[in-house]
Amino acid sequence: IIAPAAANTISRRSIMDEHVSQDAGIVALLANFADIVIANFLWIITAIPIFTLGASTAALYSVLRAPRENQYASSIFVKYFTAFAKNFKKTTLIFLLLLLPAAFVAYNIYLLVFGLLADNILGYILCCFSIVLFFFLWVYVFPLAATFENRIFKTIANGLMLSVAHFPTTLAILILWSIPVLVLVFFTNFFFRTIIIWLFVVFALIAKANAFLLERVFRRYIP
Repeated sequence: IIAPAAANTISRRSIMDEHVSQDAGIVALLANFADIVIANFLWIITAIPIFTLGASTAALYSVLRAPRENQYASSIFVKYFTAFAKNFKKTTLIFLLLLLPAAFVAYNIYLLVFGLLADNILGYILCCFSIVLFFFLWVYVFPLAATFENRIFKTIANGLMLSVAHFPTTLAILILWSIPVLVLVFFTNFFFRTIIIWLFVVFALIAKANAFLLERVFRRYIP
């Protein structure tokens, strides 16, 4: 039989343990959020030269896909730049190879926006198809390069195949990234008034969601 005093002590300890556990959960959540924001900030900075966009995207995915370890937040910098340096050569070559189709896609978007294909149904369909296919590839190719050791053209081919094979995931990712684009187009003033929040919070959360979705796909192909 437990004495009343002992029972009260156990009850107080149980309540304290519960509070400590809740506080630890909140701290972990805030730490994870801080890591996401820091990684997104590093992506913005390292992508400024444009030609480093591939390496920056691969590094961002490498950091966001991994669970947070019990380390100081500065380790995010170490992880990011380690992944950036590791994937720099391959992802930069992929980015340069994609410049030609990117220019073609930009031209197709120009044709669509200004209605220059209104009387050409086949051209309209092919134009839309090329744009969709390019963005399908863009979603997968740099995270693939950060995850699997393959030759450049094999990585590009795998990106196309996976984007089609896992169409629901691809569509979910494209919908997520379309949110800021739609806000920019239809609510331009609001977007620019809250640009800091979009750059450092919303984009970071979208990137984390994308990393989660892509990791679910890639996990099926990891031995």
